[in-house]
Amino acid sequence: MSTSAAAKTQTQAKLETGMRNGVPTLEIVVPHGTTLSQVAAMHEVISKQAISKISPRGCQQCTSGVHIIIREELENVIVVDLPQAR
Repeated sequence: MSTSAAAKTQTQAKLETGMRNGVPTLEIVVPHGTTLSQVAAMHEVISKQAISKISPRGCQQCTSGVHIIIREELENVIVVDLPQAR
């Protein structure tokens, strides 16, 4: 196990998409100290580039079934090499 220096210095948000309990979900992980106004500014890009790809529909109202989870990146990150179990 090692602490990820890259994770500590990251300045970009990470977007992860998938299904949780059969519902399309988008998780946005923002760096520590990101303000709500910065998250709001990302909304348009997220809507066009991420939500439309997880739940493509004919209109914006139809994408309302996508769960969006926004969380701040954890301060202490440990990287575990699963195949090596260390």
